[in-house]
Amino acid sequence: MGSLNEVYQLKPITLSASAVLKVKKNCEESFLKRFDLEEIGSEVKGFFSDTFVYKSDDGKVERMAIYSAERLLDLQEPGIYLSIQSDGKWGFNDAFIKGIERTSPYLEDTLFFVIYDTRISRFNITNGKLHIKETTDFDQWDHAFDKYVLYHYKESPQLIADYYKDEVIEMRLFLEELVDNDDDPRSYYELEEYEELLNKIIRFGKYIPMEELKIMKDWLQEQIVLQKKWEENYYR
Repeated sequence: MGSLNEVYQLKPITLSASAVLKVKKNCEESFLKRFDLEEIGSEVKGFFSDTFVYKSDDGKVERMAIYSAERLLDLQEPGIYLSIQSDGKWGFNDAFIKGIERTSPYLEDTLFFVIYDTRISRFNITNGKLHIKETTDFDQWDHAFDKYVLYHYKESPQLIADYYKDEVIEMRLFLEELVDNDDDPRSYYELEEYEELLNKIIRFGKYIPMEELKIMKDWLQEQIVLQKKWEENYYR
């Protein structure tokens, strides 16, 4: 498969695959006129490189990632949204940069990342102004975004907890999709991956609502038991 363009978002929502940007409410009309989108409906429409635009009447927005399960986010606010697709092999070139530059004055504040191999591109939009920072040291974090987040945002434990919560959601949705497609859910993740994620949410458990934490812990513990049995039989 080779290297892919992985997209992550930390603000205003936390996503471990993809990013969703919202057009400011008071800029919706000018945004639609500026980009000739007056006839836009609720269907997803290609906008610019790796980015899709659509109008949500109920605040539900599709999270777009090629190698993740289908997921509908409930952002609870109707409006115009941009979804940036994760996991593409190509793209995120000059056309993407120009697209973000042109749309940033109309967008709410956000922080998202595009990572390819060792390159980390950090996109921060604040008060309509876009700031891009690029480094080529992702291998310093063992190509693991959560290690990057732990180092750079150690003073924001709530953000880290939210990131791990989203990783659990993505893992659960992916396994459910495997089952729906009659694939073996035990053949994808290894035992250590379940154990590591369980330890991570426990570590930041005080920043996760008690009921949510219990549900995630119970589910991960169940996966650990199932995976152990599967691996014992597989390697016997």
